[in-house]
Amino acid sequence: MIGWFVESRSSVSVRAGSYVKQPAGYVAFHPASFPPADLQLSPALVGSLSRADQALARLDGAASVIPDVDLFTTMYIRDEATRSSQIEGTQATLADVVEAEVSRLNDERRDAVAEIQNYITALDLGLRRLADLPVSLRLLREIHAELMSGVRGGTADRTPGEFRRTQNWIGGSSPSNARFVPPPVEQMQAALHEWEVAMALCRLSRAVPTERTLTERLAEHRWSRDTPTTTTGWQLPIGREVIVVGRCGRIV
Repeated sequence: MIGWFVESRSSVSVRAGSYVKQPAGYVAFHPASFPPADLQLSPALVGSLSRADQALARLDGAASVIPDVDLFTTMYIRDEATRSSQIEGTQATLADVVEAEVSRLNDERRDAVAEIQNYITALDLGLRRLADLPVSLRLLREIHAELMSGVRGGTADRTPGEFRRTQNWIGGSSPSNARFVPPPVEQMQAALHEWEVAMALCRLSRAVPTERTLTERLAEHRWSRDTPTTTTGWQLPIGREVIVVGRCGRIV
């Protein structure tokens, strides 16, 4: 499923970026600066963000009195992995994942859940690495390499664990007739730098929780639109892991 984040050119706000004609003749998306400098929060949005932070605080409080947090979160992580992978077309269920872990699936079904299991191990890796690394481009490259290990799109020519060095596109046979053309490499690299700086400032600043929650959500959306890896269909699972790892990084 490759079109989950693609919008028509007429529907993209100029605050998000603009479409720019490239020397080769096709049109590519150039993202605006991140985070938006003129972002205005409506009372309704502030209320929703506040309730989200209150829920996270309650969850954090509950985790502090549970003897084995890993056991508590085991099924949540597997459910999240299943849902994210299904968006990308993986034909497997949560029950398949559990059965595969106890070796009750045949080879055909086990192959079907490999991508979900990779999501689980990639998320576990990201959470463990928070002890040594902040939420950063280096951390996300490590997560991407684990996510793509041994599954579709994980071949060496797709450079798992690295950012792309060439122009990619979504839909169509070339950028000229593509449904969406992400930022060219130069603009992508600049956007990734902005992303990393924004995440660092979010971590180090005294921003109120609602602002941090919003920045994290915008960061996930920005990652998806920039499509910084050659495996274009896997931007959403990685983006969702950005949110999980980022929120956990608040207290590590």
